[in-house]
Amino acid sequence: MQCPNCGYKEMEERIYDETVSHGEESKTLTGMKGQVCPSCGEVVWDKDSYDRFFKVQDELVIAARKKRNKNVARSACMAMTTK
Repeated sequence: MQCPNCGYKEMEERIYDETVSHGEESKTLTGMKGQVCPSCGEVVWDKDSYDRFFKVQDELVIAARKKRNKNVARSACMAMTTK
């Protein structure tokens, strides 16, 4: 496979760990499979790895939003009780 980023002629198949982060939270995914460009580092995951990555990324974003909304609600309640 040719690299879609830099055009290098031959990407290498690899299995590796990938850490997904959002805000203060992160999760490491093991056994991620894909093609890696030895020239620029571009990665093209296989379908299962791609799906796993974006599922975890979505979960981290949703958890961060829930935490933020909970903190906003708590701050609003505290502001109302101090008046």
